[in-house]
Amino acid sequence: AGVSYEFLKWFAKYDNMFARACKKPGLLLQKLTTREPEDDMLEVAIAAFNEVMALDSDPTRPTQKFEFFTTPERIVKKMELTLGDKEEAEFIAMFVSGAKNRTELYDGRRITKDQQDRAYAYAARCQKGAPIQYVLGTACFYGYDFVCDQRALIPRQDTERLAEEAIKVVKEKENAEVLDICTGSGIVAITIAKETTASVSASDISADALRLAELNASRLGVDVTFKQGSFFTPHRGKKFDVITTNPPYIPGGEIAELDKKVKDYEPRLALDGGPDGLDAYRDICKQAGDHLKEDGVLLLEVGIGQASKVAEMLTDYDVNIVFDYNNPPIERVVIARKKSNPKEEE
Repeated sequence: AGVSYEFLKWFAKYDNMFARACKKPGLLLQKLTTREPEDDMLEVAIAAFNEVMALDSDPTRPTQKFEFFTTPERIVKKMELTLGDKEEAEFIAMFVSGAKNRTELYDGRRITKDQQDRAYAYAARCQKGAPIQYVLGTACFYGYDFVCDQRALIPRQDTERLAEEAIKVVKEKENAEVLDICTGSGIVAITIAKETTASVSASDISADALRLAELNASRLGVDVTFKQGSFFTPHRGKKFDVITTNPPYIPGGEIAELDKKVKDYEPRLALDGGPDGLDAYRDICKQAGDHLKEDGVLLLEVGIGQASKVAEMLTDYDVNIVFDYNNPPIERVVIARKKSNPKEEE
């Protein structure tokens, strides 16, 4: 060992033809087995070297720990290879790093080893098919962050159109009383409560969904009255200025054909609208009049091709159909204003 050490010292000290010839096989092997160090590796190596030098001069110096950092670009690239989706990879990177947007993510931010491990664990779950909102436990709706899990449907951008139109209607009325039925995670009811001064109530048949909605209301600092029950059952004898709903509207026979992330993870109770997808609308449209004040307004989110069929159920209302922001746009919200004297209008 001593002789080998002396040889290594000599080869390191001298640079001549003989030394280079002796070193060449080792250098070639090194190229095959060792890759060029990356910037973050160099940072750790330099810091470690400086610490060793400091320990040489002061053996009593406390042991230091070095945290390994990497860049957002690197972990996004690695997750994109796993997920096949750069946007999803960036969303995970923003979540673990605390970045609010892509600009902030790539603005010189460094990712810790713990953040990397979390990001790769999230990506692995997404690769197996789990929706990213359920994996991260959060979803953005109307600019607010909601807790999101399998107790309720994942908030969707299409439903923002329902919330947007409802907020407009609520702001037309003084001291408005609002009811949101089939509330799920509470996104529409809570958004209306955040954006207006209305008194808001909400209900759902699922006790689990209501607990999630109550959690979201508490986290977002709004006062919403939640009750469990089917449609208007928890609100007997009560009338409202505005009623909103995003009921189950997928035809039962089509659920098996939905994307795996939907059919395998989201609650069937919140998806299945019966044989033609319209069961919930029939009940809601039939009962809504008994729970709306004079000049009250009912707003319903509908599925593709359902708007005209739902409108036909609302003979005692002045009906308007609103498109969403898809390209091409889809009839997404049915707005029904209660007629003052429906019998006379006939």
